[in-house]
Amino acid sequence: MSLKFLYNKFFLPNSKILTGIIKLESEYILHSVLEIKDKDSKKIKIIDWTRNLVIEKELYLKIFEFHILEEIEINYLDASIRGIGMPYSNN
Repeated sequence: MSLKFLYNKFFLPNSKILTGIIKLESEYILHSVLEIKDKDSKKIKIIDWTRNLVIEKELYLKIFEFHILEEIEINYLDASIRGIGMPYSNN
C-alpha cells in the first residue's frame, strides 16, 4: 500500500491526530490515534494502528475509556512540516 493511496483514502482535510489517556488493563497510558471522516459513510472513525483497528469514534471512546487531551488537524501538521522545509512526499 503506497503512502499516496493512504493519503487519498484516509487523510482528508478534516482528519485529526488525537492524543489522550487510554485504559490498558488496570493502567492508564498516553496514546495517539487518527480520527477520520469516512468518505463513503460520512461517519467519524478512529484508526488505531497499535490495535490494528478501525472503529466508530463514540464506540472507541467508550470501549477503551479514551480521554482526549489534544487534537492536531492534519492540514496544520502538513503545513508545519512544509513550513520548516522537511522533505515530504505523498507519492
